[in-house]
Amino acid sequence: MTSMHNEPSQDVDRLPRGDGTVKGQERETPPLVATDLDGTLLDYATRRVPEGFDEVLDRVLAAGAAFAVASGRTPHGIRTLFPRFADRLWLVCDNGARLCRGAELVEFRAMPGDLWTAYARAGLAVPDTDVVIVGRDACFAPPWTESDRAFLETVYHPLLVSSDPVAAAAGTPVCKVLVRLRRGAPDALDPLRARFGSALSLSGAEPGWLDAMAPGVDKGSGVRALQRILGADPARCVCFGDWENDVPMLRACGRSYAMRGGHPAALAAARFVAPPCAEGGVAAVLRTLFPARDA
Repeated sequence: MTSMHNEPSQDVDRLPRGDGTVKGQERETPPLVATDLDGTLLDYATRRVPEGFDEVLDRVLAAGAAFAVASGRTPHGIRTLFPRFADRLWLVCDNGARLCRGAELVEFRAMPGDLWTAYARAGLAVPDTDVVIVGRDACFAPPWTESDRAFLETVYHPLLVSSDPVAAAAGTPVCKVLVRLRRGAPDALDPLRARFGSALSLSGAEPGWLDAMAPGVDKGSGVRALQRILGADPARCVCFGDWENDVPMLRACGRSYAMRGGHPAALAAARFVAPPCAEGGVAAVLRTLFPARDA
């Protein structure tokens, strides 16, 4: 097996642990596979799905398993990465605030209006920050540099630019607000954590990025909602992540993999360690769990 057994400091939501080998219950087809994108499936340098991953996805779906992408991106920003499978994938979007089956919206967890407004205004008041307000039907942001906007429009779509994105988003159901530090040390966002940490669900997707969602919303809550819809045993579900915002998802699945070289919190929460993203770790593990039919 290409993965290495990782001994975290505590049990993963008290799910059975096992020794990492493929035998007994471990040989049964997992009912659900969920993966993070950036730093897990997508290399940060290219942010593209690895070559040959379509063949792996064919194996997973042919075996009857559900495949979910769990990301801070909006649905459009995920579906465009998987054109062959766009209508067959489950999407745990916006760090768990939105659940979709292909293009169909299944669940949307809106933030209280006063809280998202206060968080967005406070974020814009921090020097050298930008904000993206993620609504149900559109995203709102202040003017960005052209290079930044080109990337963000692939992640947040449609992206509406306004000199006052908070006012532009007024009256819109909002599920997430991203505060992005353009330059400087990530601890510049610590005042936001201190002020809003008890009122909102805060999640750091990358250094210098801080997402805010409704209380109780994270990738773990999104994956658990999907498990309930599918009637999937959490102990048999597989997931992959690399960063601290993936920890709730890693704790929601019995077969959780952190990427080698990932955030210490992810490595501590996962049961196993997968090869790093740059070495195609997700595909390597899935080829083991879902062998070719003629193998």
